Amino acid sequence: MTFDRGAYNKMVRVLTAPLHDPVIRRCIVRWTEASFWSEPPGYIGRATVEHVLPQNPPAGSDWALEFPDDDDRFQYTHALGNLVPLDGERQAAAGNRPYTEKRGVYADLPRFEMLAALASEPVWTRDIIKRRKKALIRHIFEVLDLPIVERR
Repeated sequence: MTFDRGAYNKMVRVLTAPLHDPVIRRCIVRWTEASFWSEPPGYIGRATVEHVLPQNPPAGSDWALEFPDDDDRFQYTHALGNLVPLDGERQAAAGNRPYTEKRGVYADLPRFEMLAALASEPVWTRDIIKRRKKALIRHIFEVLDLPIVERR
C-alpha cells in the first residue's frame, strides 16, 4: 500500500491527536482491533469504544485528582492509548469507575486483543497512555507497511 506524503502526514496527525470525533474514533479502534486477527471475528464490528480514563469522571474521584486540568484530561481521554473496544453491556458496567474496578470488568471479556493487553497494567497513568498510544501507532504503521514516525 502506498500513501502520498500528504495522506501519510494526515494519518500521523490523526493518530497522534486526540480522537474526539466519535465516528473516526470508532473506525480507528475497530480497525486496529481487527488488525490483530488473521480472521477478525464479527463482533468487532459491533464494538463500542471504551475510554479507560473516562470522559466525565466524577468530581473528587481518583480520575479527577490524577487528571485535574480539563484540557490535559481531554488530551489523554481521547488519546488512542486510552481507547479499547468493548461490548455495550460491559461498557455500561465499566462506566466512570476507578481503574481497579474497570480492570475487573475488562477481565471478564478477554476476547478483544486491545483489551487483553490491559491485564498487565495495575494502574492507569499518563505514562501508560503515552506508551500504549506509541505502541498502537507503531502497530498500525507496521500493518500498513509504512515507515514509522517517532512523535510524542
